[in-house]
Amino acid sequence: MTPSVVVWFWLTGILFLAAVLGVLSVTYTTPDGTNKQVGYIWSPSWIIHDLVLLPFFLMTVSRTINFWKTDARTLFLNGGRRSPHEGWLEKVSSLSILLWLAIAISAFFVFLLQWVGGYLIPILRNELGNIAVSWPIIILARPDIMSVGAALSLSGIYIFFAALVFFFLNAGFVFLYAVWSDFSDLFKENTNMIRASDAAKMRFVGVRLVENIFLGTILALWISTSIKLYAMYISVSSKDILTWLYTDFIQVFESSEQHDNIIVGYSLSQFSTIIFTSVIAGVFLYIYFSAKALLDDGGDFSERYPKTYAPWGRWLIVVVLLLVNFFSVGQVKGFSLLLLLSIVVTAYCVLTHRGRNFVLDETHHGNSPAKQ
Repeated sequence: MTPSVVVWFWLTGILFLAAVLGVLSVTYTTPDGTNKQVGYIWSPSWIIHDLVLLPFFLMTVSRTINFWKTDARTLFLNGGRRSPHEGWLEKVSSLSILLWLAIAISAFFVFLLQWVGGYLIPILRNELGNIAVSWPIIILARPDIMSVGAALSLSGIYIFFAALVFFFLNAGFVFLYAVWSDFSDLFKENTNMIRASDAAKMRFVGVRLVENIFLGTILALWISTSIKLYAMYISVSSKDILTWLYTDFIQVFESSEQHDNIIVGYSLSQFSTIIFTSVIAGVFLYIYFSAKALLDDGGDFSERYPKTYAPWGRWLIVVVLLLVNFFSVGQVKGFSLLLLLSIVVTAYCVLTHRGRNFVLDETHHGNSPAKQ
């Protein structure tokens, strides 16, 4: 069973349970009298990252690994005379500590601590405290919606799914790093023993790997952003998330300094997304600068492998833009404009992504990329 199938399986179960318990679309009255919508289907994490971004991210990771293992590695192994898997399993095993760390963080921090501190204790005590109202704990604002047992079950399943998502994302980046590290080692091992034309082909493979890692990075950053977007929304007094975004948008063009009132202090997702986003940025920036130093040697590509295949500046600018967008959500006036710009830029990057069409020419035993 692939990770994408697991995600959709759990997602279907949560959707069914939310429908049975009546929290697909549910409102409660805030302290200032607003009838606020906090239903499941109003959460951007359901529409954006659960259904689209997360499966797309997992497929990007899977295709990158398969391309490197089954096609590209043969270029570095004496023209395919060595096993394409030679050294790969050792590389993954050397990073197993990172996978165990991802499991531990997902189990103890994302699942156990968040569920106990943000859901279990408040529900059992019937005290909301400083935690924002969301659909898994709507019982604290609308006790007529469901029983305590149902609320504990719903929140537990939801947080377990969140922990599963966190693990898949972190494990995905561990494998992307493993691919890059393996490529880097083999590239350095072969550079001084091959012809210039073959070195150019190897650089071409490296650029394509970095481009796929870039795609995975922007997808992961949008997953974090969609989670934070909902976490910030449930902390303000707008009646629904669309009204919140529209209000922020028009405030940019008005002299009024009025802002939505804060209802409660925080959502635990605001803090967990910051940690995850920092990990994403750290991994990408490490790979980006090491790749640029390794591959961008002044553009010594043949005519078939021009330097323009590596838009280093664009990749860095886009990732920085998405990081600024993430940290600005709900924090600065007019963040919706930056959000819109980031959506447009991301759509352009995804639609013009070349890595998805990159195949190797079998007539050259995996040594030539197909023409674009």
